[in-house]
This record gives sequence, structure tokens and C-alpha cells, in this order.
Amino acid sequence: MSQNSSRQLLRVYAICLLGTFAGSFISPILRLLVDLGVDSAVITFYRMLFVCLLLVPLLLSRKESRQNLRSISPKVLVGVIAYALCRCAGLLFWAEAMAKGASAFVANTLGNSSAVFVVLFSFLFLKEKTSLRSLAGIGVCLIGVMVIGSDNLGESSAFLAVLFILLSSLFNAGNTVLGRAVRRTLDLLPLLAMEYSIGALCTGIYAASKGADFHLPPLAILYLILLAWVCTLMALSIPIWALRYARPASVSVI
Repeated sequence: MSQNSSRQLLRVYAICLLGTFAGSFISPILRLLVDLGVDSAVITFYRMLFVCLLLVPLLLSRKESRQNLRSISPKVLVGVIAYALCRCAGLLFWAEAMAKGASAFVANTLGNSSAVFVVLFSFLFLKEKTSLRSLAGIGVCLIGVMVIGSDNLGESSAFLAVLFILLSSLFNAGNTVLGRAVRRTLDLLPLLAMEYSIGALCTGIYAASKGADFHLPPLAILYLILLAWVCTLMALSIPIWALRYARPASVSVI
């Protein structure tokens, strides 16, 4: 690897760390929203809707983004839909885990298991291999995940919380690997606008089908704006941007 490539990769990793810092506030904000009585599906719907309302006008205002959107092939469109559905499922399971009583610390720590699924999916679908040194590091993460997870399996609600976090990690890994594939032909802005538009539609239908209350207290609106426009945009968009320059396993571990 050339010196310029190494420097570019280090910059990418540094920006990913910034996204990780923003993401560390997601679970505490979700806990605040759950404590206010907001349904987990409604939280996810508004979270994706608020991001959608920010990105779609920006997409429509840029000619090159509109052209890139119109050039999508049917195969790429299917990949984008699958990518968006994985994101929906990941966010829904994470919010539901918080509703089941998972602490922010446990949720963030167990979320590290997504790196294991990313390595597996990258090998199976993208034919990307991971070095033994990287696998050793991922193994250390997994051991920590197992220790913390086993310490929180006493009650049925705790078991469901851990299960939902692991399912969220599974779908987040699918989202990461699919993002690597579709980013080869699709720019970041059209991808994100489609992702959150599809996500808002799907989670809205799901929340309505379970009879959830969409009414929000004023404080919940403030929390959701912070969750969507700061935490979600930075924590979830930066890794997708980084996939054009780094491998999914590296991005996921960060």
C-alpha cells in the first residue's frame, strides 16, 4: 500500500471514530424516549422520517444526484431495498431491546458482535478474506460480548433484550455488506435518501399495524431530532461512506 493510500485510510478511520462517538449517544437517547412512553416502533419510524425529511430535499436539489438515482439498474435497486430493510430491522430490534430493559452499556457492548457477522457475510457474498490478526481482534471482542451477554440472561425480559440486540447486530451486518455492494455504483446521497424513505414507509406501516400511538410529547420531539439529525446521520452514514475506501470488516470493528 502506498504512503498516500495509507494516509487516506487513516483519515477514513479517524472519521469513522467520530461517527462511533456520535453513535455512543444513541442508546441513552433511546432509553430516554422509552421512559417517556414512546413505542419502540414509533421511535424508529420518526427517527427514519426525520432523516428522510432532511435528505430528500437535498437529493432533489442536486442534478448529479438525481441523474445517479435515475441510472440505477433493477439489480442495484433490489440491493438497495434489501439494504434498507436490513437497516429497518436492525433499528427496530435495537429499540425493542431498549424497551425490554437493556441498559445502554449492555446494548452498545453486545452490538460489537456485528463485526463477526460482517466477516462471515463478507467472505460468503463478497469473497473478501480477513487476516488472522484481524480475526484475533474480533475474537477478543466476541469473548467480551459473550461474558456480558451471559451475565444478563437471568430474567426472560433480559434474555429477550440480549436476543434482540444480537438480531439487530445480525441485520446491521447485512446492511454493511449490502452497502459495500451497492456503493460501487450508487453515490452516498441517493443511497441514504432511498434508505430512509423506504425505512420510514416500512416502519410507519409496522407501527400502525400494531396500533401504536404516534403522538409525541414535546420533549420526545427534541430527543428524536437529536437522535435523527445528529446521532443517526453521523453514526450510520459515515460507515456507509467509508465502505468506498475500506473493507466492511475494518469499518465494522471501528
